[in-house]
Amino acid sequence: LCSDARFCESFPEVQPALMSDEDPQSEYERLLEAFKAMRDKQVRQTRKKFSEGLPWASFTVMGICVAITVAINLFAIKYDIFAASILLGAYYKTFVMAGYEYWRFLTAGFVHIDIFHLFINMMALSNVGMVLERLYGRKKFLSILLVGIVIGNVFVYIGEGNVLTVGISGGLYALIGSLIVYAYDNGWLKNPPFRNQLFFMLGINLLINFLPNISVLGHAGGFVTGVLLGIIYSETPHLAALRKNAKIASITLLVLLIPLSQMNIKTDPLYGKTDQYVLDMARDLNLNGYADWMSERLSNYYEEVSR
Repeated sequence: LCSDARFCESFPEVQPALMSDEDPQSEYERLLEAFKAMRDKQVRQTRKKFSEGLPWASFTVMGICVAITVAINLFAIKYDIFAASILLGAYYKTFVMAGYEYWRFLTAGFVHIDIFHLFINMMALSNVGMVLERLYGRKKFLSILLVGIVIGNVFVYIGEGNVLTVGISGGLYALIGSLIVYAYDNGWLKNPPFRNQLFFMLGINLLINFLPNISVLGHAGGFVTGVLLGIIYSETPHLAALRKNAKIASITLLVLLIPLSQMNIKTDPLYGKTDQYVLDMARDLNLNGYADWMSERLSNYYEEVSR
């Protein structure tokens, strides 16, 4: 609407943009609705983009770890806590060798017995894991974490006797290894604050290895895995040659681990009472088929290792 004729005379090029409206108030309200709809659409798109960027894989892993820890401690009210952790997936060499339960190499990473141990690992996962999930994406992040857990426990299987191992530490060390590669690959190490924080984190984790009941081999296996996968997942041209060597090294490592795991003869000490606790707990939970099968396998295993 041209409220002043002199304006339209002075600026004739405005005329095509003018239009008359019999009900300006209705038109005004219609435009408000249009703007509101546009704003709501932008808000939905922003929320969707933010939701897609959330580290859901890290949240899921943390949720599984917390749920299993709660279950173990609830079972501990009635049953032996170590037996409960074994039944729920902890790495336990006797059951791996007797029952061929190699899936424990993976499931042990989600099992925690002590609440403080769980808290420390979840704090580390919330810091390192969420960063790497955004950097690498969920699939690559999960592959680093899960493969680190498995290889770490395979290192324990080869190098140690009959031990009970729980915790996601092998996977966390894999994430740390890949973070170091990513930081070097993208020049982050040249940033003093980041470099200092990274070295501080490494120092803390190195000191942790000197504490009792810590699986140094599990940490070492996870760290090596993380470094190799970090190099393989790198995309910058200056690491092209190193990527090829990392792939060769990864294949070589896997090839060597298979015969080494078969040559392993470290089976002591045996914990017959703990084994019986696991079987009794399984029967109480109506897992009679599993208990009977494992009981037979354990009998054969005891006879074999006692020769």
